Amino acid sequence: MKSWREEAAPIIRRAILEGRAQGLDGAKLRRFVSERYPFGERSMYQYKAWLLEMKQQLGPSPKARAAAQAKIDAWNKKVGQGNLFEGEK
Repeated sequence: MKSWREEAAPIIRRAILEGRAQGLDGAKLRRFVSERYPFGERSMYQYKAWLLEMKQQLGPSPKARAAAQAKIDAWNKKVGQGNLFEGEK
């Protein structure tokens, strides 16, 4: 028996290829892939496995990247660290 993530992987892969063929990228591609969710209600472990597989194939969402960058910026401000390459071109 396949795991939920193993079930989700080819569906997500197909949706990504289909979406890119339609010229979608970024948030529109994520939405397109998300609409292909096949496991019924978006809850419990199967939904978590779907999201993990989406992250694996598409990378972290822009919202998650922004949150991670905000944490880094807050830490740097707190400890007085600057950007190592600040001012370089």
